[in-house]
Amino acid sequence: MEDELLPDDAGLLTNLSTRAMAGGAVTLSAEAVKLLTRTGLLMTVSRLVAPEDFGVYSMVTAITGVIGLFKDLGLPTATIQRRTISHQQVSMLFWVNISGGLVMAAATAAMAPFIGWFYHDPRLVKVALVIAAMFILNGASSQPAALLGRQMRFFTIEAISVTSLLCSGTVMIWAALRGAGYWTYVLERAVNTFLSTVLIWTFTNWRPSLPKRGSKVRDLLLYGRNLSGINLLTYVHRSFDNMLIGRYWGSMALGLYSRAYGLLTLPLIQIMGPIGSVIVPALSRLQDHPDRFKTYAMNAAKGVAFLSMPLVAFTFVDTREIILFIAGKQWLGSVPIFKALAPAAFTTTIFPISNWVLLSLGQTHRMFKMYMALCAASCLGYVFGLPWGSVGVAWAFSIVYGAALSPILIYSLRLSPVSVRDIAAALWQPILTSFAAGTGLRLMKPLLPEHSMAFIALISDSILYLAAYAACWTLLPGGFSSILNMLYSFKKVFRPEAAR
Repeated sequence: MEDELLPDDAGLLTNLSTRAMAGGAVTLSAEAVKLLTRTGLLMTVSRLVAPEDFGVYSMVTAITGVIGLFKDLGLPTATIQRRTISHQQVSMLFWVNISGGLVMAAATAAMAPFIGWFYHDPRLVKVALVIAAMFILNGASSQPAALLGRQMRFFTIEAISVTSLLCSGTVMIWAALRGAGYWTYVLERAVNTFLSTVLIWTFTNWRPSLPKRGSKVRDLLLYGRNLSGINLLTYVHRSFDNMLIGRYWGSMALGLYSRAYGLLTLPLIQIMGPIGSVIVPALSRLQDHPDRFKTYAMNAAKGVAFLSMPLVAFTFVDTREIILFIAGKQWLGSVPIFKALAPAAFTTTIFPISNWVLLSLGQTHRMFKMYMALCAASCLGYVFGLPWGSVGVAWAFSIVYGAALSPILIYSLRLSPVSVRDIAAALWQPILTSFAAGTGLRLMKPLLPEHSMAFIALISDSILYLAAYAACWTLLPGGFSSILNMLYSFKKVFRPEAAR
């Protein structure tokens, strides 16, 4: 019957730990493949497409991305986290997503002339019109994709993601070789969106029924509304800098800024995303057990810091070699921007702790207030940094994030079992060793022979940095045992009941 409950996942709950660990392994493996693929695409396309063309695409997405925040209205997450949900409720959410996609497509098409006027570039009108059509596809795939997540079909989800990326990446390289310019990026996004939608529907054994009154989706819609509001604030403070740079400094400056930001944050996103998708549900299940909640949160923070902090420190020291290897000489103008953004990237390895705690405890209203304050401070900082160009905006970004870190942690952890002191105890070792290893590499670099190939220099520096990082850990009291405990802590991120 149409109003029957979908399976309550009782079979999944009986071996949740095993599925979580397997899902984490599959997700991290897929993210590694996607990271290598995206890095290869960056290396190839950056040498075939000019920075100005990337800036043209970034100008459009800086504005249309605001609309894109509401592409699924937060409803897939509501479907995944709901304890029980009926076929009719999912169907109703599907039609809401479809309607939302149509509205967003129409809004983007209507905004296309304004985008061209705002940036004084008529080329942007056609790009915006093409992007508009993708919102309809996003709306059509939201609920089927959510059901795959609810059923914990991680292999299927990642197979779809990797396949879509490989196919769209192939088309992207073909377009770049054909001299498509900024259309290269538009075509890649269109192919990825279309193929993902087709594959999601192919592997989902669910089909919607017609919308029906009395489906009892009001609380689901409210949940989605709260998440959409938080996403909007997040997007505003992370896109306002792009809009300002594009408007006042042009497509070249924006292209360099966007490329520096993308190269710096790409590996962090690949780490934070899959780990966070496991941490929040695990903490949610432990919210009635304060001691276990605290232990698990500290283990999660420590495991993430152990992976991400040394990565940021290394990229700060070896910025020039990374840019040369991945993007080529024409992008060397992004080196000072990259360095200016690195402090913000380092604090970004700590910020997610506040999100994990607030989401798992259901304190999204406090999370919304937190992001309102961060958004206002960030946008004000961008305005102050704008007279110094993209480098000034990048430094403003880092200064605001650095100043906001302590207040945000104090605010977000205040009503939780975890204290700022607990987080400091979990993170001081990764922070100290990352800084020390980075400083050691910086001091050794002038003594090393210069290499004509950026790849050789990058490999050499990586080996030295890893050696310095390991040496720093061994110099700490109980350093070797700390490394073993760190690896064990990371394992427990995927095994919540181990956090006893």
